[in-house]
Amino acid sequence: MSTGENRALAADVATLRDVLERVTRAWNGIDGSLAPSGGVARVLELYEQMRAGLGRLDFEDLDRAAADVKASVDALLTMDSDLRKLNNLKLLFEGRSAGPGERLEDE
Repeated sequence: MSTGENRALAADVATLRDVLERVTRAWNGIDGSLAPSGGVARVLELYEQMRAGLGRLDFEDLDRAAADVKASVDALLTMDSDLRKLNNLKLLFEGRSAGPGERLEDE
């Protein structure tokens, strides 16, 4: 190998070493940021577990559950409205106006 080739090779090795040191620092920084969660390895493990778990859910099941919840909320809101109307009717028939904490609802 000539002296010029040796210098070029030495420069390439130095450049490679610098790149590897920057990559190592960056990786350690990322791992350090994720340390409260167990580091990169643990976060990736959790990611795989979540992906596998979510893969077992069907969108249809999620949509059905959401529709059931919405129907329940709608039914409760209707019951609440009906109870307020009954309360207003009771107040009306008793000749009272709404007191503090009570209010007449529009029907």
